[in-house]
Amino acid sequence: MQQMRKYEPLLTRFDSAICEIAQHNYQQALDQLFYIQQNHADFKEGTAREMIITIINTLAPNNPKMVQKYRTQLAGLLSVWLFWLCFS
Repeated sequence: MQQMRKYEPLLTRFDSAICEIAQHNYQQALDQLFYIQQNHADFKEGTAREMIITIINTLAPNNPKMVQKYRTQLAGLLSVWLFWLCFS
């Protein structure tokens, strides 16, 4: 029970991201997914990271400047996460 409460805010953000994607509000969805990735990278076995990558790749042909911003942000988060995994 306590474990589920720990994840409730993340589930809310994840559900919000799904709704934003359905409404084509990709920037809002990415904001929610980046929050999850930054604060709990292994949530739902890394689904937030996979969704971020999928959205970025989908938007790349039409929004290269926006996509570059998000790719840079993701690269920074992943490098910190990998560093933490290797040295903790």
